[in-house]
Amino acid sequence: MHSSPQSRPSRSPLSTDRRNTLSLFADKNAFDPNRDSKMPVRRGPFWLVLRALAAFFSLLISRHPSDALTWLRSMYLRRRPLRMAIPWLTFDAIRHIKANLPDDARVFEFGSGHSTLFWLSRGAHVTSVEDDEAWYELMNNTLAERGINGCQLVHAPTLDTYVGAIARCQPQSLDLILVDGAHRRDCVAAAIPYLKPGGMLVVDNTDWHWFREAPIQGIPAEWPRLTFAGYGPMLGHRSETTVWCSANGC
Repeated sequence: MHSSPQSRPSRSPLSTDRRNTLSLFADKNAFDPNRDSKMPVRRGPFWLVLRALAAFFSLLISRHPSDALTWLRSMYLRRRPLRMAIPWLTFDAIRHIKANLPDDARVFEFGSGHSTLFWLSRGAHVTSVEDDEAWYELMNNTLAERGINGCQLVHAPTLDTYVGAIARCQPQSLDLILVDGAHRRDCVAAAIPYLKPGGMLVVDNTDWHWFREAPIQGIPAEWPRLTFAGYGPMLGHRSETTVWCSANGC
């Protein structure tokens, strides 16, 4: 989940990660704090600890208590970008995707980051488009330093180049398309023709106003829709990830 105005590549990875996250929330077309914010008014140390304890124990008593330890580790690594190969989706959504994503999958994602490393760790062939130049450079350098292959990383700073980057793929060729970056409504509409039968369209933050207040056009009515609400890695609050399964889908 990284979409922001360009920043200087010379900034440290820590500063880059923080700027990407904050600037996403500054874009009211995607996130309106008056409608979407789940952060309490009080954000002092006491309240942060209280929220963390609530999240940890909620996960600990859930059907999947091991999520609590994964969440704890992810929060520790949150300020060290790209150190953990796990998507910023809800835990139940991640489980569903892992159970249904085929070996040697072809993945396209709008917005690069920890999810990119996750798909690659599972042997997927990934095309990832990124609009932020500094984050693109960090992602590109990380892949090169770790000797990770199988990813085509695309820098697309404008709406047209960003949304249109999926045209690099063949129609009905993708096993999974993730929409978790900029221009989300446009990306969802553009993604439909490229998903193969049985593929998954994954859209994060469907509890935000950009999704709730106006239906997204173009998703076939017959595609089953699965909504996964709850906590996720590197998130101190509940969130929502929605998965559509194309014809003969998951």
